[in-house]
Amino acid sequence: MKRSGCVDHLGEVIYSSGSTVRVRMLVQSACAGCSAKRACGTSESEMRELEVHVTPNTYQVGDQVSVSIKTQHGFLAVFIGYLMPLLLVLATLIVLIRVGVDEGLSALTALSTLIPYYVVLRLLRSRIAKRFEVSITAKA
Repeated sequence: MKRSGCVDHLGEVIYSSGSTVRVRMLVQSACAGCSAKRACGTSESEMRELEVHVTPNTYQVGDQVSVSIKTQHGFLAVFIGYLMPLLLVLATLIVLIRVGVDEGLSALTALSTLIPYYVVLRLLRSRIAKRFEVSITAKA
């Protein structure tokens, strides 16, 4: 069932306990569905597991389900995971080069700013996870 403004994936419940359900799903890139994927070799798919909070005892292990997340949350995830680190590295690099720091040291320092960034992300993961509303929309 495709809803407007949402991304849906089919998956299988692999763990169910109370109000927590873990779903395994095969996520494919846009290239994976292309008829020319064998020629270019860029198709990509991977298995992902996702934990979803649901009404207690609604789903059993082995149930086929449809997992849904709002598109805007996908954009937020891309921003946090890719764009922010890129901007952080570029800003640090530009500032250090402008103030006259050696290019090699500037590059190393700029890359090292990712360490505290990802440590903070790890520490705030439960708080960040609350912003992503993932739901099981229907049994497949």
